Amino acid sequence: MRRTAILIGGIAVLALLLTPATGTAHGGVRAAAQQQPSDSPAVNARGRELYQNACASCHGPDPAGPSYYPRVPSLKDTGGAAAVNWVLRTGRMPWKDNKGPAIERGEPRFNDKDIHALVVYIGEAVGDAQLPQVDPALGNLQRGRQLYGQACAACHGMNGAGAALGGQNIAVSLQNVHPQDVA
Repeated sequence: MRRTAILIGGIAVLALLLTPATGTAHGGVRAAAQQQPSDSPAVNARGRELYQNACASCHGPDPAGPSYYPRVPSLKDTGGAAAVNWVLRTGRMPWKDNKGPAIERGEPRFNDKDIHALVVYIGEAVGDAQLPQVDPALGNLQRGRQLYGQACAACHGMNGAGAALGGQNIAVSLQNVHPQDVA
């Protein structure tokens, strides 16, 4: 029962996210708003300090500039504050090791305050500081289920439990995932 409720919530979030931010959801409710983190200079300075200590060795000294390695993307091309928020909160970055997949989920290496500082600093540096505001209650469940079935179920399974894709690839479970992660 709990897994079904989580899946339904995820589907509602998907519907919410795939409705344009300037449009409206079913029934005239605004589907998604954008939050732009605007914080004090101290938060930005803390984010810069954290970036220089934990990120710059691979991504380069300027988040909007080139990275040091050909296989490491410049942060200006990765999705801005929302992408930084996701990789830090889900423990995918900073990379645990210089071997193996960098996108593996793990325990976050920063606390919420430091993640926020990095998101603010990098988002502003790359010119994309917006974070999606997620409210699963505003989603359209039928539309979300349809979109999930079309775009997600082939890998994650119709129940969101994840599945083996072949080779060494596995689609992770979407159960117990925070709505912000889906966003």
